[in-house]
Amino acid sequence: MLTSRPALSRFIAVMFLMIAAQALMETTFGLWADVELSWGPREVGWTLAALGVGAVLLQGGGAGAASRALGERMTLFIGLALFAAGLGGLGVTHQTATLIASLTALVIGLGLATPALNALIAAQASEHERGAVMGLSQSAGALGRVAGPLGAGALFDIFHHAAPFIAASVLILCALFVALSEPSKDVIGASQS
Repeated sequence: MLTSRPALSRFIAVMFLMIAAQALMETTFGLWADVELSWGPREVGWTLAALGVGAVLLQGGGAGAASRALGERMTLFIGLALFAAGLGGLGVTHQTATLIASLTALVIGLGLATPALNALIAAQASEHERGAVMGLSQSAGALGRVAGPLGAGALFDIFHHAAPFIAASVLILCALFVALSEPSKDVIGASQS
């Protein structure tokens, strides 16, 4: 299925890279916050909870409005760019104010990119194969959840405590490049429904 559909292959690769980058960040955020800001479990927990609530709110309303106004592809591009900027900002921040700005960009980016990417993936399937295509997407996400944390600890321990965030930002920039690589003209769902 993937070899005969380049647009679907690109979007599945973007899903893998996006989730791997998110997992890199989530795996080491608590360790980073301890080293950089002297935060404990309470501050880290509240911060991650706020990120989750922000992403849910965005995905529940803001992302749909953005997609209607800009289209899914542009919403994905903007979301990935903000996600990369937020991760990169985390890699260089040393203060709470820049942390808040970085996390805000990250959560807006993730909140915009995820639903737009899911919609673009679903559009690559005809009615009778939508489950299989979305299953591929979920498999790519699950693989990203495994791959991201595999290198996170080593990056943190061997290179620098901010290295996982920089690596995650690079992954998102790669995802942005993959998403931008060629316009998606082969939308299956729209033409075969």
